Amino acid sequence: MKVALVSGYGSIVDLIFQALKDDGLDPIIIDLSGKRKADTFADTLSFSISSVEEFLELLRREGVTHIAFVGKVDKTWILEKFHISLSESYASLEKGDINLLIALKGLLESQGISLLDLKRYLFPYITQEKIYTKKGPTEKEWEDINFAKSKIKVLADMEIGQTIIVKDKIVYAVEAIEGTNECMRRTKHYGIEKGVLIKAGRTGQGFDLEIPAIGLETINVAIESNIRIIGIEKDTTLFLEQTEAIRVANENDIKVVGFSI
Repeated sequence: MKVALVSGYGSIVDLIFQALKDDGLDPIIIDLSGKRKADTFADTLSFSISSVEEFLELLRREGVTHIAFVGKVDKTWILEKFHISLSESYASLEKGDINLLIALKGLLESQGISLLDLKRYLFPYITQEKIYTKKGPTEKEWEDINFAKSKIKVLADMEIGQTIIVKDKIVYAVEAIEGTNECMRRTKHYGIEKGVLIKAGRTGQGFDLEIPAIGLETINVAIESNIRIIGIEKDTTLFLEQTEAIRVANENDIKVVGFSI
C-alpha cells in the first residue's frame, strides 16, 4: 500500500506523516496549500499541483493506492483545478465542502485509488467531552455554548460551515469557505468581546475526508480576535497540539471545552 497525503497546511500533516511511517508505510506529501515549509522529513516528496491531469499522473508515477486528505485545504483550489474533469455530473452538485471532496473522491476511485480512514492514527486527538483548560465556562457562557450548539450542527450538515461565533446569543459570524481563522478575525471588526466559538462535525462525520480541528494556531488567532471560549464537539473534531495549546489558553484566560450534541 502506497499512501499519499494530499495536504493543506497545519501540524496535522507532519503528525499523520510520522504516524504512517511508524506503521511501516512510505507516504508522500502532495501539497495543495502552497504554504508548506521545507519538509521536516528528508525522505518526503512534496509537490505543488497545477492541474488535475498533473495530479493523476503524479499518483500513477508514484504508485499511489490510497490517499488521505489532511490539513486545511483551500476549496477554491479544488474548484479551479478539478471541476473541468468532474464532467457534467459536477455541475448539478451543491458545491459545499463535502460535496467537492466527494466529487474528488469519485474521480480518484475511478482511477483505482481509495481514501484511507485516519481514525486509528488520530485517536489520541479526537475530542472528548471534558473541560480542557483550568477554568470552565460560567453559567452565562454555557448559555451561549448551548445557543450555538443548537445551530452549528444544522449549518454543518447544510455545508455552510462547521464553526459559529456568538456572544450574548447573537451570531457574529459563521464560517464559510474562508476557514476558521478568518472567521474569527472577521468578528473582531464587529467589536466582539469575549466571544464564544463553537466547532462541530457533520452528522456521520468520518475520518477519511476533511476533519474539523483546532490547535495552537486556533488559540493564537482567538487571542487576537477577542474569542475567549472555544467549544469543540466530541468524537467529530480534533484537538491537536494539546499540551502547548492548553498552556497558551490558560495563560490568556481562554477556556476550551469538549461538548456533546
